[in-house]
Amino acid sequence: MNSKEIAENMAKAFNVKDLESKDGILEVEIDGAYVRIEEADGDDFIVSGRIGDAPSEGGEIFASIALEGTLALMLTKAAAVTRESKTGPYILVERIPHSCASDFKSFCTCLQSFVDTLDVWRRQLNDFTPACAMAEKVAAEQKAEINHALRGGFLMA
Repeated sequence: MNSKEIAENMAKAFNVKDLESKDGILEVEIDGAYVRIEEADGDDFIVSGRIGDAPSEGGEIFASIALEGTLALMLTKAAAVTRESKTGPYILVERIPHSCASDFKSFCTCLQSFVDTLDVWRRQLNDFTPACAMAEKVAAEQKAEINHALRGGFLMA
């Protein structure tokens, strides 16, 4: 299969008009995520999707989480979490081998697996709270409980 055949099959399967491959690259929205499908050497495909911008607080912590995740992804899926630049957004990239793209059904299974992994990373970034912010939140809650107790209330166990 090539990107043109994938575009044609996706257009038919999902009743999408004007879906076409340009220069071996197909960009499509799947489950709310924009995914780029690109022909690679040896009939493989490279798929990528935007996870999101680096967190404004605790960016170094998330970067280390992304690095650990990349190590696991490289061992299991030939995938990686990366950034376009030092200040750019996080991106998930995966190589879909020819064996997984031999027919449209197999390709869709691999593509859905990629989209599921992308969704996990998008949620992880969206829900990310650095330890320092979490510590401040816990301290504020504890202070509120102590103030409540000092005003004649009681502490909840």
